[in-house]
Amino acid sequence: MARAFTEDEKALLRQRLLEIGRNLFITQGLKRTSIEEITQPLGIAKSSFYLFFSSKEDLYLELLLQERAHLEKQVMAATFQSTSDAQEALVRFLNVVLQEIETNTLTRRLVTHPEEHAQLRRYGSPASWAANTQDAVLKILPFIEQGQARGQIIAGDPTLLIRVLLTVPLVLFHKEAIGKGVYAEVIDQLIHLLARGMTCKED
Repeated sequence: MARAFTEDEKALLRQRLLEIGRNLFITQGLKRTSIEEITQPLGIAKSSFYLFFSSKEDLYLELLLQERAHLEKQVMAATFQSTSDAQEALVRFLNVVLQEIETNTLTRRLVTHPEEHAQLRRYGSPASWAANTQDAVLKILPFIEQGQARGQIIAGDPTLLIRVLLTVPLVLFHKEAIGKGVYAEVIDQLIHLLARGMTCKED
């Protein structure tokens, strides 16, 4: 049975679990990392882990949520806030998101090890997945709504339009199937076609 911790101890332990988990996920991956390996450096029982996270997959999802928050200002400044042209803003946004996924240590691991991404989806709680998706939607929503109000982005449910945008990064997990030799051209065409389709033509 997990022992009782004070609120201060809980806050510290949760942060340390995230730090240790992140290091292990980066160095040896989600699949090969056990909960015991995460808790052992802290000298706490495996059962204590479940006071903070329902699974190691949920710990990973929490790390992704935190990293997205850190990158939010950088991504927005380089995309939606950098141009008044809605089509160009969408192109920049998708390119920056893809670049961040491929260069960020945690997300790159999932791209290069699709079996771990499948594991994350299989065992991560629906609530954790929903939190990650909802966080991304809420960050982009004001820009889509503003674009619609200006007549630059097509009418429709803005949340649905954002979810369409967020399907583009999933292409990363099919790079080999697409073909590495043509992948860059394919993704570039996909991004531009989607951006044109979601924006209104000037009269």
